[in-house]
Amino acid sequence: HSDNSYTVVQIKNADQSTLLDGFIVADGNADGVGPSADKERCGGGIYIDGSGVGNESNPTIQNCVFQNNFGRDGGAAYVNGRGGVSNPTFVNCEFQNNKVDLDGGAIFNDGRHRGTANPVLQNCTFANNHANYGGALCNYGGKGQCNPTIKGCIFRNNEALLRGGAIFNMDVEGEAKPVINDCQFV
Repeated sequence: HSDNSYTVVQIKNADQSTLLDGFIVADGNADGVGPSADKERCGGGIYIDGSGVGNESNPTIQNCVFQNNFGRDGGAAYVNGRGGVSNPTFVNCEFQNNKVDLDGGAIFNDGRHRGTANPVLQNCTFANNHANYGGALCNYGGKGQCNPTIKGCIFRNNEALLRGGAIFNMDVEGEAKPVINDCQFV
């Protein structure tokens, strides 16, 4: 997948009525060299952008499979709420075999710079994702808020080389407090 696009799907400033339903999103290759949170290096599968003061992006993604995507951060998905709001809802999605050089093998949730990244992950499966920090999920609240709701999800065979085989949380003068209910970690 070295010749594929940096990001397969990009959603910017979308409300809850924006729906991505029933797609396979595969082989994104966000291997660019831009600054942190840049679309060329984050979110190989999907990049959800609500960054910037006054901006919001809160789409619904359901019945989708994210597989074999690569990025520096957020192999399958990058939820960018830096300085704005990005609270997408993922329902019945599968994240498998996604990989990053840095953090959030499947999803990187970014609430830095007084932003908010509080996605809802419901009945999702995370399998065989790889990262340095947060094999499946990395939640970064740096001077902002990153408090995802994770319900009925399965985390299986995810790997972090340093910390957080399934989930890694970084608050850094902000909040990173996921609410996790009825999940399995295998």
